Amino acid sequence: MEKHVFENEIQKSSLDDIGNCLEDFEILQSLGKRDYGIVLKVKSRKNQKIYVMKEIDLNLINDKNEIETLLNTNFELLNLQSPHLVKYYKIFKINQKIYIIMEYMANGNLKNYIQGYLDMYKAIEELEIWEFLYQCLSGICILHKNYFLHRDIKPSNLFLTDNKKIN
Repeated sequence: MEKHVFENEIQKSSLDDIGNCLEDFEILQSLGKRDYGIVLKVKSRKNQKIYVMKEIDLNLINDKNEIETLLNTNFELLNLQSPHLVKYYKIFKINQKIYIIMEYMANGNLKNYIQGYLDMYKAIEELEIWEFLYQCLSGICILHKNYFLHRDIKPSNLFLTDNKKIN
């Protein structure tokens, strides 16, 4: 079995306890499907913490340039630090699949948060809306300063931390 580990060298010493291969993670549940793979909620067998694992099947991508862009982009995202961006911890490759270990957001996404208010026939407080907008724009600003363009900004792609901050 072919295996490659891609790591952010700056964070290497603090992240070795997360895991470097599939066997280091227990799959807890599926969180959904994406164009090129699936998103899973996982638990590290090394540190017992919960993470999100994106599994990207490279066989589903026909364009070699797209694969290279995908790898480079995700590798560069390991270096970004912001309270308003989901943290990328590890990237590893096994055979024709890329695995990305990311921060888990227990409060779900903004789409579900909004739907919860709609279901209760309540309005979100205006101040909270402005805070969400500010946090979202702060994250986008960090991306743009680092020459990233997010092409799919929508409530289902904006996640809430434990204290209901946008990532």
